[in-house]
Amino acid sequence: MVELLRLEVVGGPTQPAWWSRGWLGAVRPSLVLAGVNYFAWPFAALVASGGVAEAGFNISRVCLMVWAGFAVVRKGASGLLGAGFAGIAILVVDHIALKGGGFLLEYARGKQIEQLGPHSYLMAFGGVVASFIMFSPVAAGAGLCGGMLGRSNEVRDAA
Repeated sequence: MVELLRLEVVGGPTQPAWWSRGWLGAVRPSLVLAGVNYFAWPFAALVASGGVAEAGFNISRVCLMVWAGFAVVRKGASGLLGAGFAGIAILVVDHIALKGGGFLLEYARGKQIEQLGPHSYLMAFGGVVASFIMFSPVAAGAGLCGGMLGRSNEVRDAA
């Protein structure tokens, strides 16, 4: 527990040691980009059609899952199992935390969709959780593919 709370200088500002090491340190850039991906594509829908923006969002989401799995294995933070979980972590951030969190926030604010009843946003969150359960194997498979790509090279990064 003391190791989790110990602070060290990593690239400038002081951060907790666990934030830059191991599995989380390898997946962290992908997780941040998953958040950027979630907020960037709606603006792309203003320029391109909605279908093109939705396809771009999903393609970039899968690429982030593959990259996260690649980074975990390439940096030696974990094996193929960790790579699969890295793909799922991308889905947790952009699907459960951001999309589902938005629905829960609207529900907590007392908003409702008139045609669907008083608990419409809570039901929408339930739909997000159900789709997460349904698509987690796809996310794990994408992370696993990235991990296999990272394992294919014999030279590993030092970190």
